[in-house]
Amino acid sequence: QLKVLLLQMFTAYRGKDRIRPNLILSVPIEQYNDEKITGDIKSSLCSITNIEDQEGCCLRLKIEPNRARIIPESSGALAHYAFDAVSLNPRKDTSTVGITAVVDIGYLTTNVSLYEGTTYVKDSSFTISRGGFGTVVKDIQEKVKVNGRQIEISRLDRALKKVAGIPPKKEKKIDIGGGAKIVVTQYYDNGLEALVNLIYDGLLNGIGTVINRVLISGGGEYHAGNHLKAMMPDGFEVAICPDPELANAIGGYTILRQQAAKAGKFVEE
Repeated sequence: QLKVLLLQMFTAYRGKDRIRPNLILSVPIEQYNDEKITGDIKSSLCSITNIEDQEGCCLRLKIEPNRARIIPESSGALAHYAFDAVSLNPRKDTSTVGITAVVDIGYLTTNVSLYEGTTYVKDSSFTISRGGFGTVVKDIQEKVKVNGRQIEISRLDRALKKVAGIPPKKEKKIDIGGGAKIVVTQYYDNGLEALVNLIYDGLLNGIGTVINRVLISGGGEYHAGNHLKAMMPDGFEVAICPDPELANAIGGYTILRQQAAKAGKFVEE
């Protein structure tokens, strides 16, 4: 999978001289907190030297350890929340002063990470297993059939985006293609409520310190973000990350560009 990503990122360099790229890779909290796992990931990445595509054209790489950075999922989200992706300047009306808990709601898991300013606090960061929106999708797939058959899960996941934001108990009808439309109100509402409660309990029980704000991000934010925000105590600062589904990727690139700027190099957007 890493080789496929590298081929896609550096398409223009296939068949040319060896390149020495700067890379940043975001991994789940439970993986990032294990030094052996991150060490193995970096070793695997740095061992890639030649990748041949289907046409036999070769991408030649020299990936050096000091040019390959691994960050926890949520670091990119925090960077995208705090800094404009084009100008790299701090965004207006945002702050990283104090302690921020980033709740990154993914498909399989939710990562909860603590930052003091922009410094990652390893001992207070964790992954909520089976805490992603995929649990809701899977539950609906198992309970709702069309002509006796299960709906293909990626199609179902895409279709459910159309009902994100509809209040509880309001009808939620999805189009799964071929003219088939089904009502998933009860299953969606119940599954989403259970997921948000799981994340909320994990957040409150897993962090043993006073925090200044919660930042919600990840692809699951479209479904669970506002529900989780509504559960927070009155007066509690809660922010939704811009472009939540892509925030880790955009923020990771922002971090690389900021590093380049500090070194006196300019990287085009």
